[in-house]
Amino acid sequence: MQMANASEIKHLEDKVEVLSAEVVALKQSIEGLLDAWKASRGLLSIIKWLAGVASGCAIIWAAMHGGPGSH
Repeated sequence: MQMANASEIKHLEDKVEVLSAEVVALKQSIEGLLDAWKASRGLLSIIKWLAGVASGCAIIWAAMHGGPGSH
């Protein structure tokens, strides 16, 4: 088995350092996407809740005004 010389070791260490920095950047990017996903899920829950309230109000209003088809 051939021993690696000092320049090969330095080259590999530099590559590992670059890859480590890329992993950190990717981790931060993924964390940002996850935060956005969580925020959008919360917003969608609120929108769905508001749609339910609006539907309920529309049903009550229609019932109080004779419902559909009454003239």
